[in-house]
Order: sequence, then C-alpha cells, then structure tokens
Amino acid sequence: NTTNVALLKGTLLNSMIEGAGVSRNDSMPMSGREHKEQLRTLMQERKVEEVKIAELEGRLRSMILDVLRPTVSRTTSLQSHSEELQEQLTKNTEQLRDAAQTIKELE
Repeated sequence: NTTNVALLKGTLLNSMIEGAGVSRNDSMPMSGREHKEQLRTLMQERKVEEVKIAELEGRLRSMILDVLRPTVSRTTSLQSHSEELQEQLTKNTEQLRDAAQTIKELE
C-alpha cells in the first residue's frame, strides 16, 4: 500500500533526524559546513532506507504472487472445466430432446 510505504518512509526519516540531533550538543550553534554535512548524511541515510523499503516491497510482492499464483491457476482450470461441462450439458439436452421427439413420433 502506497500510504503505508509513505508513512514508513516518514517515520524512518523522523527517527534519523532525531538520532542525528541526539549526538549533537544543541546549545552550540551549528556552522554552515556542519549543517551541510548533517544534511548530506541524512540524505544518504534516507536513500539507504528507501532502497531497503523498495527491496522489502519487492519481496512482499513476490510472496503475494507466490500465494496467489496457485489460486489463479485453480480458478482458470475450474473455469475451463465448467465450460466443458456446459458443452456436455448442451449436447445431452439436445440428445434428450431428440429422444423425446422420437418417442412422440412412435406413439
């Protein structure tokens, strides 16, 4: 679900930002260089987390397909069998109709 992935990404980003803030003494002003470095680090961490999330999403999709594939196969097979039975039913109905007509003619 796209919403869940977005929430997970936001949560991970917030935890990275909070983690980055814990290691720094907030009473000291941050220089421009430190600020840029911190942003660069956060962006790299975010990219790593996005890759991890994408890999997880891919594995989940694969697992879901593994679960659904037999069901789709079974449904296709049942549909094919149902169509064969319908054809046989139509043939049997025609044969019964012909037999009934023959009986009427013989009476």
